Amino acid sequence: MAQGFLNRNAFKTKEATVNGLKAFDSDTITVNNTVKFIDFTGTKSQATAVHIYVDSNGTGKVLRYTYDGSTPAAGTGIARLDNDEFVITEVANIQKFRVIEESSNTTTLFITYLK
Repeated sequence: MAQGFLNRNAFKTKEATVNGLKAFDSDTITVNNTVKFIDFTGTKSQATAVHIYVDSNGTGKVLRYTYDGSTPAAGTGIARLDNDEFVITEVANIQKFRVIEESSNTTTLFITYLK
């Protein structure tokens, strides 16, 4: 199953990935120059997938992330643009998700927890 996709070319992939899952909680992460994690505590730890939407005032690559536990940095990790969205599946991948800014912008991740 694909761990990520761009909303502009793979809506059907997202639809297939989250088909049958129900949203039950949400959260936001303000991305900056400090590595951030997904809050996977309390009832949020019941998630089997998270849907993430990127909202930024920046252009070009605004953030980098990993989901293997390694530390992202400018130029290292998977890059995302403003308005991108992607899904992370599997508990281990959600727990290992890390994100950091690629450039100085105001960037927020809107996270929906699914199970």
